[in-house]
Amino acid sequence: MVTGGAKLFFQTLRKFNQKRFAEAGVKYVERRDWDVKTRLLSSIEKAKRLLGYEPQMEFEEGLKKVHEWFVENWEGIDKSAEF
Repeated sequence: MVTGGAKLFFQTLRKFNQKRFAEAGVKYVERRDWDVKTRLLSSIEKAKRLLGYEPQMEFEEGLKKVHEWFVENWEGIDKSAEF
């Protein structure tokens, strides 16, 4: 969920890439048959209305915390993903 209203998916993706994974970039591919939405938006308005949700931090700070958590826990994540 994103504070400050709706944000385009690619704006969010760019912020994520800027934090750590910029070298990975974004690969644009042809649309698949089931890719029917041409524009993806996220908004917290419904969560506010139905659940009384109020964000505790700005999106960028939350993204930073998520990244830090992944860095700190990557060994366990990688190990649990092995088959």
